[in-house]
Amino acid sequence: MNAPATFDPDKWRRVTQRRNPDMDVEDRIVATLVADLLAHNADWHIAVMDGEEIVTQPMRDAATIMAALFSTDEDYLQIHFTKPAPKESAHAWVRLIGGNGCDIVSDYTTNIPDVVFERSNAIAAEYH
Repeated sequence: MNAPATFDPDKWRRVTQRRNPDMDVEDRIVATLVADLLAHNADWHIAVMDGEEIVTQPMRDAATIMAALFSTDEDYLQIHFTKPAPKESAHAWVRLIGGNGCDIVSDYTTNIPDVVFERSNAIAAEYH
């Protein structure tokens, strides 16, 4: 699985004045997950929902997606499929709960293949 060349999930860190140890693992997990979601299917676009409103349009720009995250403690990555799909799989999401450290990925829809989560789960396992 190859991530877009313009985004390096290993180097991305959120900009904040207050850092805590959980932020490093959360940044690594989420940046890797976003890169892998985009790399898995060229037709997938991601919008960010901050728990109250959608803060980005569906897009494939990982850096912009990451910059839109973490304004609240709860975010959703909403995955939009641009090619026609069966009604029950026309949309997917991943729920992120900030402050949970290696358990930042709180929930997700089952129509996202497990392979997409392999690298981010491996990072999380390093901290369990």
